[in-house]
Amino acid sequence: MNFTGKVCENIVQNFTKHEEVTYAYETTDTGVFESKVLIEGLEFASVESLNNEIERQFAMMVFKGDDDYDEDEIWAGEKIEKLIIREKYLDTIICKEGAFLWDESDYKYEYAGQFSKEDIKRIKRIVVPEDKAILINNEIIVVYAGTYDVLKEDILTIGTNVKIELFTIQLNGGRIVAIPNHIGVFNVYETDTALIDYIDKYK
Repeated sequence: MNFTGKVCENIVQNFTKHEEVTYAYETTDTGVFESKVLIEGLEFASVESLNNEIERQFAMMVFKGDDDYDEDEIWAGEKIEKLIIREKYLDTIICKEGAFLWDESDYKYEYAGQFSKEDIKRIKRIVVPEDKAILINNEIIVVYAGTYDVLKEDILTIGTNVKIELFTIQLNGGRIVAIPNHIGVFNVYETDTALIDYIDKYK
């Protein structure tokens, strides 16, 4: 199915020094959990709580059939049907004490630098699940499957009360176009980026 869009003027959005971050929170109701956007009114979790949670949940093991588990068999993997490794973050995680990165040697998060809420830039993104064709000025342009930053949002009013949201994105070849947000076609989400003042080890 072809969608109609439009070519846009160059839009400069220079967050080159910003990077994606993940926030760690902890409440009595939820325990430790993570978010890709800042949640106002909640305090960050301590890195100690985060590391303790990871140590407890680093790997989930599904054992075979019976309940007669011999320790040597477990270590050899003979009784393990499935090993589910906890996914470690590749991006920086924010805790109460600052910014942290995963240390592969110690299997825990290590202090990496300072973080300030003043330096946050929130980005909206759309996920195109499969290649889509859009019609622009009688030219068919392919928007390939992938994730795109939304550079600009507009509301297009058709008739008296029909409003369609237009997302301006930059295609893989550098062309900037505005495409309509068809409900159910694109997955839209937000994520935060921030400036981190890294210590020398991570610069």
